[in-house]
Amino acid sequence: MPLDPVARFRRFARAATAELGALDQSFLGRGRPLGAARVLNAIGRGQEDLAEIRAHLGLDSGLASRLRAARRRRT
Repeated sequence: MPLDPVARFRRFARAATAELGALDQSFLGRGRPLGAARVLNAIGRGQEDLAEIRAHLGLDSGLASRLRAARRRRT
């Protein structure tokens, strides 16, 4: 039975992210996961307000808090 278009896209997306290493603990060998890299990229582009970053990246408050706490532990 052929997969419906949504299932096909999800299957592709899982394969692509696995191949690219986007879900690894060290995205692109930088020592941090993709979520943290996205937040740092937003900060580097001038976004400083956490609520603004959350809205821009579509993050929930729990993930944003965990990323911020992990960053504080690293410094």
